[in-house]
Amino acid sequence: MPALKKCIKAPILVLCGLSHRPYLINQLRESGAEVQCMPVYYRRRTPRLYCQRFLQSHGETLDAIMISSRAALDYWYALVNTQPALLTKRVLLQSKRLQCDAKHYGFQTALFAPMRYT
Repeated sequence: MPALKKCIKAPILVLCGLSHRPYLINQLRESGAEVQCMPVYYRRRTPRLYCQRFLQSHGETLDAIMISSRAALDYWYALVNTQPALLTKRVLLQSKRLQCDAKHYGFQTALFAPMRYT
């Protein structure tokens, strides 16, 4: 994935669902990236306190956020929309539709990064 080559050895936040596939997370970790996995669910949301602690410790050095669902995108936007600096972080999205939605929300660097599972 060309969009991920620049993320190696950088802090990456992966927003994922209940039954996420660990392949991408494992590949990033094997490449030397510091990966934090944050489960986000449609009905049972991740506690904001956990997210706020993560952003306090990694917010400035966070290089990219990977999002694979609309629920995760909505959750991330609700969390960061009051922090303009986080809207400038790279957001890697699995579909063109999510990319369009992220741009509509105001994310400045919304990249289409399809993930291939082998």
